[in-house]
Amino acid sequence: MIEIFGEVAKREPRALLCLIGDGELKEEMMNKIKELGIENQVDYLGRREDIQQFYNAMDCFLLPSLYEGLPVVGLEAESCGLPMFFSTEITKEANACELGHFISLDKSVEVWADEIIKACKANMPIRKSHAKEVAEAGFDSREEAIRMQKYYFDNIKKKRDNHMKNNKIGMAINYDYPDYGGMLQAYASFRKLKDLGYDPEAINITSISKDIRNRKIKYFAKNILDGSIVKEKSQIVLKKIKRRFNKELNTNLNKRYEAFDKFQKEHFKVSREYKNWGELTKGCSEYSSVLVGSDQLWLPSNIAGDYYTLSFVPDKINKISYATSFGVSNIAKRQREVVSKFLGRINYLSAREETGQKIIKDLTGREAQLVCDPALLLTAEEWDEDTTPGRLIKEKYIFCYFMGNNLWQREFVEELKRKTGYKIVALLHLDQYIKADEEYVDYAPFDISPTDFINLVKNSEMVCTDSFHGTVFSLNL
Repeated sequence: MIEIFGEVAKREPRALLCLIGDGELKEEMMNKIKELGIENQVDYLGRREDIQQFYNAMDCFLLPSLYEGLPVVGLEAESCGLPMFFSTEITKEANACELGHFISLDKSVEVWADEIIKACKANMPIRKSHAKEVAEAGFDSREEAIRMQKYYFDNIKKKRDNHMKNNKIGMAINYDYPDYGGMLQAYASFRKLKDLGYDPEAINITSISKDIRNRKIKYFAKNILDGSIVKEKSQIVLKKIKRRFNKELNTNLNKRYEAFDKFQKEHFKVSREYKNWGELTKGCSEYSSVLVGSDQLWLPSNIAGDYYTLSFVPDKINKISYATSFGVSNIAKRQREVVSKFLGRINYLSAREETGQKIIKDLTGREAQLVCDPALLLTAEEWDEDTTPGRLIKEKYIFCYFMGNNLWQREFVEELKRKTGYKIVALLHLDQYIKADEEYVDYAPFDISPTDFINLVKNSEMVCTDSFHGTVFSLNL
């Protein structure tokens, strides 16, 4: 690759090579770049999780590999209208439209450079998205997600049939925490299992929650020097303090929590309350399977709590993770052995992010399936069945669902209001208390249930959010 670009650089002095990734040949590549004297024309970006943003900035994509399976990056690049230059060692399946060029590695760098420059100049004036062609070629992510969903639920069914035809499934899910995205994705998992003919129930660990919380506190205490933990927990503590001394805030938050409580009681079947870990383990023998997911249930603190790890489930009971997230890109050395152990006991592993997939591979050697978040398992029409009817806000509005405290986001929304005339509707004081938020909104309702949340997203003109689930629902509804 470096030699090819070196030849391109001779002919096009303004050419730039962007290297993304890492590997054992990195040092050799960097030495070659120096040897060719092209250091000023090469940007090395290392490992990235956000490579999609680079496609639109590039003019072509080069993959002269000695071997590839099906290079997904190639399909992504083609979708963005980038000419692709593959070696002939790569399967022809990677070419979903006319942008794919296959050149033998036996050809000289001059031949490669000729083809690259010619194709780029021809494509620039007419560049367009080829996402439709890629999807029609059978590489549609939504269809693939549905296929993987079917794979997992078929495995659940197979295990169920082998377990005395028992269709009862225990769910280690975050069904009672007042978070809109978290509760709705938990509900989507619950409902989808019901729709498939199973008998799911959320596991009631009210009596055990204190022990779980104490384990988490010990974890935080041991890692008090971790700045990210201090920052996260300080916001939670601050919100509790504000609630204690601000009667209006306390009243408003109680309205929100009551709405959540009502939704939970109406939409979830909950197991009997297990009084201790021994009772919980014994109770799991009633299930054909125990499922954990989705959301960030494998955060380091939750791993320390040792509930969402399914360590309490007997060996003979089928254990499944669906779209469970670690919430981090790497597991700290102090937890790697623990994580490896509990992952090894789970029969079927899946993740909703590539980072989670990689963690599982690194620690267990197993290939976890990449699946969609449960919120995407239900269609817009199915979500409509659980939506509060009518319009909660009669005027046209911009719906804001911010978890973080970023001033520029609020300023951006205010600018949208000035340009559109739409009102601003926001759910305030979610993860943290932000006093300034009360000043930029037109409507700030608190008695909003999860079904009301769906209504607000569905009927808005625009959604502004920094939340994963806020984004998911805005796309799906």
